[in-house]
Amino acid sequence: MKKRRRKRRIPEEEHPMAPMIDMVFLLLVFFMTVGTMARDLRPPAELAESSTATKAPDTVAVREIITLIQYAEKPLQIYFGARPLGEEDLRQIIQQAAQRSPEQEWELRIGDEVPYSVTQRWMQALAEAGITQLHFSVFGQ
Repeated sequence: MKKRRRKRRIPEEEHPMAPMIDMVFLLLVFFMTVGTMARDLRPPAELAESSTATKAPDTVAVREIITLIQYAEKPLQIYFGARPLGEEDLRQIIQQAAQRSPEQEWELRIGDEVPYSVTQRWMQALAEAGITQLHFSVFGQ
């Protein structure tokens, strides 16, 4: 009977953990420092403030909301509440709602890429319908 040779086991080398822990802490400190510096390098934003603007009331009344959104190179998107509409449909809804309840509050939400001429046109349409309670807001996309 043939004897089997046993393979000699080479003892596993133990890896020193101290240098690895040091590297982890150095990377942690590096990324924390770079992240803080990146935030500090941004130029401060100077936002315009209106002298006639009022703060939003603590209680929000039920409002009819019109949202106008326009992305680059795409046509204007119009929403009444969450429902997409065409321009003529929205004009009819504005007329009907203004006749039903003239004291109803309205909110005109404008995307930041919508041209001023479009904003002016819809503000004028609301004024012509007799809407006097209008809240105006601009949002970024």
